[in-house]
Amino acid sequence: MRCSFKWRLSFPLLHRAPPRNASRLRPSSSLSPPPPRMGKKPGGGQPAASGPDHPKDEAYLQAVISKRISAFESIKSEQVAHLQSISGDAIKYSLSLSLSLSVSLLLSLWLSLVTLPDGSVKEGKKWMSTPLDIAKGISKSLAANALISKVNEVLWDMSRPLEGDCNLKLYTFESDEGRDTFWHSSAHILGQALEVEYGCKLCIGPCTTRGEGFYYDAFYGELGLNEDHFKRIETGAAKAVGEKQPFERIEVTRDQALEMFSENKFKIEIIRELPEDKTITVYRCGPLVDLCRGPHIPNTSFVKALACLKASSAYWRGNKDRESLQRVYGISYPDQKRLKYDAIAAIDLYPGSCFFLPHGTRIYSKLMEFIRNQYWDRGYQEVITPNIYNMQLWETSGHAANYRENMFLLEIEKQEFGLKPMNCPGHCKMFDHRVRSYRAEALVHPQHRLLWVSGRGSPHGTYRRAQYPAGKASELLWIQDSSYHASTLDFMDLHIRNSSVESPKCDTTRLNDMLSHYLLRIGPVKKSWILPDKMEKETTVEQDFAIYARTLQSRNFHFEVLNSILPCGKLPLRLADFGALHRNEASGALSGLTRVRRFQQDDAHIFCRESQVKDEVKSALEFISHVYEIFGFTFDLKLSTRPEKYLGDLATWDKAEAALTEALNESGKPWEINEADGAFYGPKIDISVSDALNRKFQCATLQLDFQLPSRFNLSYSAEDEAKKERPVMIHRAILGSVERMFAILLEHYKGKWPLWLSPRQAIVCPVSEKSEAYALKVKDQIHQARFYVDVDTSDRTIQKKLIDSSYLQDVGFLFIVSGIGFDYVSSKNKKREISCAQQVREAQLAQYNYILVVGEAEAATGEVSVRVRDKADSSVMMVEEVLNFFRKEVAAFR
Repeated sequence: MRCSFKWRLSFPLLHRAPPRNASRLRPSSSLSPPPPRMGKKPGGGQPAASGPDHPKDEAYLQAVISKRISAFESIKSEQVAHLQSISGDAIKYSLSLSLSLSVSLLLSLWLSLVTLPDGSVKEGKKWMSTPLDIAKGISKSLAANALISKVNEVLWDMSRPLEGDCNLKLYTFESDEGRDTFWHSSAHILGQALEVEYGCKLCIGPCTTRGEGFYYDAFYGELGLNEDHFKRIETGAAKAVGEKQPFERIEVTRDQALEMFSENKFKIEIIRELPEDKTITVYRCGPLVDLCRGPHIPNTSFVKALACLKASSAYWRGNKDRESLQRVYGISYPDQKRLKYDAIAAIDLYPGSCFFLPHGTRIYSKLMEFIRNQYWDRGYQEVITPNIYNMQLWETSGHAANYRENMFLLEIEKQEFGLKPMNCPGHCKMFDHRVRSYRAEALVHPQHRLLWVSGRGSPHGTYRRAQYPAGKASELLWIQDSSYHASTLDFMDLHIRNSSVESPKCDTTRLNDMLSHYLLRIGPVKKSWILPDKMEKETTVEQDFAIYARTLQSRNFHFEVLNSILPCGKLPLRLADFGALHRNEASGALSGLTRVRRFQQDDAHIFCRESQVKDEVKSALEFISHVYEIFGFTFDLKLSTRPEKYLGDLATWDKAEAALTEALNESGKPWEINEADGAFYGPKIDISVSDALNRKFQCATLQLDFQLPSRFNLSYSAEDEAKKERPVMIHRAILGSVERMFAILLEHYKGKWPLWLSPRQAIVCPVSEKSEAYALKVKDQIHQARFYVDVDTSDRTIQKKLIDSSYLQDVGFLFIVSGIGFDYVSSKNKKREISCAQQVREAQLAQYNYILVVGEAEAATGEVSVRVRDKADSSVMMVEEVLNFFRKEVAAFR
């Protein structure tokens, strides 16, 4: 049997720098060598490492631990014996090595004594040889740093036997796979300390969703954990690390799992919800036996530094009606020097919010600029709405009754207000600002006539009658009367006042531009008369109007104000809003950038007729497809139909679902029906996006809403102008939360941002001090062209990202979850002399898209030597050629 082996070391820009946390990340958290679990104070008998007193049932705890270990070892013995009985067949695995320039550099630092002959073949045994055996056969250094493997693209424990032909990859801490596994295993070490020290019932303990450490949820009864408990927890974790406990894996049946965890109702609930055909796996490290799908690092000694970050409350399954748990967050690293900290003042004052540093803001702003440009091309109108509304609005929308507990409320002048958790009610008010029509209308309606007087001297004058096309009204609002008076209108606030002025010497008096503008833009007025000259009357603006001029049997005339429709009231109306939203999420539900309390959406609401739903949905689906294609995402579509409890009549639902079905069919994308899973206010299309690692996320929204138009009594004029009809409202988002999309793209691109999104588009590297002046000049040219560019002079601006470095990476954001602060900030590099070659290597590792090398020759010709990230070759170009190339790349979203 053959096993194709690739040694894969990944060094993305997203080097997980240690969090900055006000709670404390103590340097004393080093786990090598481990401190004793309990110490004695000099001259006393009290334990030095003990946290606050907390009673635990030692007899119960020992009985549970002994029972699980006994069951684990019994099942393990049976499975080992079985494997030995079927193993022994020879297998062969070929070794191949494919390394990028950056990886080769790191190899020279880590594994300088190792040579891997491409295509070499070694032998092993089926069901006996493990990835760890293979790593040891290559080098001790690799075996000491490889954390996890991937067998036929399935994550695999280093100590788990190979089962046959396979493709094999090994991962260190510098890869996403290695980092996530490392932190998942650290969560088990944390769980062991929590269970042993406090006798709690463990629930779940994963690495965090976006990979910034780990946490463990557990039930402690009445105990509330805080920082005073951390030393005791960390001491317990240090003990586990010092014992070099191996992570061991077994597979169990459902009945065996239920018996093993019978005392823990939380684990029992998880087991019972697993599919019947699901393979259930259990892992052990020391006294901890835990339900887990794995995989894990070889043993606990790989964790050289671990610290507790924060303790907070959480609900089981995120349900506030379930048990209240305690969540302990932690961070760990394979070496002590990575564990650094820098206190952030008042960190607990900003839970569930995010500070975007300059580089993060660049990306954030580019995402919004991208969507804004799409709006321009697709007929959306961007609006700005208030952040805070009187609760009367939320009572009308229904949020006060159904969403109140998720809102931030405050009292102003004895009235209750709420920060907006969504934009839709505000957009409903904007729709209702004026009467809307099923189509665009001219100010002067076709059935009306605009008349004016011309002539001199005759009291009757000479009259002309005419009808005028849409859009021409502003050109026709004038009266010719050179002998007597001309009428003009003065506008004050929302009133119209009639007055007269003496005719100027010229033959024509045009009504002022303000009138023309106002008549095109103003809201409605009551049907009324504006009286002849020298008589005044105020008319309040209440209804739409058009102008009907009627002459009298004299030189005087007046305007008749009639009901009509304004041009800007047509449907569909597409309103887009990037306003900040605030939702009072439970602290236990907060998660990195993906679940926050303050965020922005590329939120839009489309108001349309029922007959327009299909075309609007098709357009929105095409919009989604275009954006996700640029990001390199694929997505799945599901039509969620009418639930058992719904708002509105059946016929309307049927028509809406039929329109969505037609739109989905015509989109050309595969889709599925999700029966009875629509919202009570309308059917919806669920859109889940898949990134480069095939992970699924919910980002886009496409929902029909019959409820809000009804609650706000929205209407538009149908073909029969006497008839009012209810519009359909479509909720639509593409990115969804910009914060969430930022996090997804962060992992999707692995820090290698495309040029159009990159916060580090170029860097200029001078060969020597003699070319520094030219390097600065090139930098200025690129900056003036509005590209992000740095220059590397002796006063270092490039971070050292090598494996043995303690410098941190600037990813550009600081996010805070339940008071946990993770600050990815550049360290200040010391001024030092390095070669140009090293400058280039470090620029590549810092993930600059283009490295521009300049020397005296380039300075003389006005050129630069251009090197692309991750490529060793270079080309010489004029600076203007580089800029044109950048512009084309950005225009193509590359």
